[in-house]
Amino acid sequence: MFRGKIPKPSHHGIETDDPEIFLKSVAKISADSEYHLTLCFENRDQKLAFLKALGISDYGDKFLDGRLFARIFGIKIPRRT
Repeated sequence: MFRGKIPKPSHHGIETDDPEIFLKSVAKISADSEYHLTLCFENRDQKLAFLKALGISDYGDKFLDGRLFARIFGIKIPRRT
């Protein structure tokens, strides 16, 4: 289980207070399947137990920022180009 400090959650990794920028950014991310990773469980209880065990259940339960997972696990990933 992760025991470090978890960063403040953001909506899909998009940090803006402008609704138009947010919606355009989500649409771009959602349209490009190369950005996605899917984990499947047998039921919702398993999924929630998994997120709770990682200490990230407050960050959502469907679309999570992959950069959050990288920070939690100390994985260095390339910056967006």
